[in-house]
Amino acid sequence: MYRITSDFAVLVLSEAVLSEAVLSEAVLSEAVLSEAVLSEAVLSEAV
Repeated sequence: MYRITSDFAVLVLSEAVLSEAVLSEAVLSEAVLSEAVLSEAVLSEAV
């Protein structure tokens, strides 16, 4: 078995945290986008 150095573990961990941050960013953007689409739908409904 390989012995993982703490540096490597920290690196993998921060990589995972970063990926999660990017993911939440994407989810947020998608939410904002759907919000915009909804607003546009409501607007055209009003017109």
